[in-house]
Amino acid sequence: MSPIMYKVFIQWLPWFLMMKKSRRRYIPRDFPRLSSQDSNEVEDVSEGDRYVEIMHSPHRDKIPAKKLVQLLLLEQILDDLKEVNAITKKQFEEDLESTNWRYVAIVFDRLSLFVSCAFVIISTTLLFSSIFTLAMLFTVWVMLNLTYTPILAGPIKPEIPIEYEGDAIIWPDDGIADPTCGIHPLRSIVKKLENTQPNMDQEALVRLLSLMRNRAPKLWNSYQSMLAAYHNCKLISAGGSLG
Repeated sequence: MSPIMYKVFIQWLPWFLMMKKSRRRYIPRDFPRLSSQDSNEVEDVSEGDRYVEIMHSPHRDKIPAKKLVQLLLLEQILDDLKEVNAITKKQFEEDLESTNWRYVAIVFDRLSLFVSCAFVIISTTLLFSSIFTLAMLFTVWVMLNLTYTPILAGPIKPEIPIEYEGDAIIWPDDGIADPTCGIHPLRSIVKKLENTQPNMDQEALVRLLSLMRNRAPKLWNSYQSMLAAYHNCKLISAGGSLG
């Protein structure tokens, strides 16, 4: 594992995610080495050379045979211990690396948990905020409808004109339904509302048409389309031409 990855996933992220630190394992320190100058002065000697050196040493006669056997045995044990130490050190390093990677997997799991929780919280907040916004828009729409209701509710006196053109109000007929084109569009609205507001006057009608034009463009366009169709029908029934 690289040092940067070790710092990020073993040290920094666990602290940020409020995790318990991994079990610290210390690598055993190597034995002190000779300096480069001393090591150059010391010659590498193989096992056979050491044996020959001991066997042909001038002080060989002074060393008892039992001690000599013990020295050779200790030297063999030392070589075996070096091999065992090398194998153990390699296994220890592999085990330490495996432990670090397992801890990295746990860190990834905790990070995924935090990201998932944050996503759920943010998405839920946005969902409820959008529902609240839609509820507010619906409330505004209802309030606007309630504002229009007193103006839309009520009949018109027969002498009140029902067509709105610019600032002029013109009453085009006498309220009798045409056999071909039917009743005037605004008169049909008046008939539907005449039971709710019987005292509607000319100013209320003007406010109604103004509100339709300024605040309810779709309703105003629908009314204008019905009015244009009614006029075209009247024109054709009178023998006129649309062109």
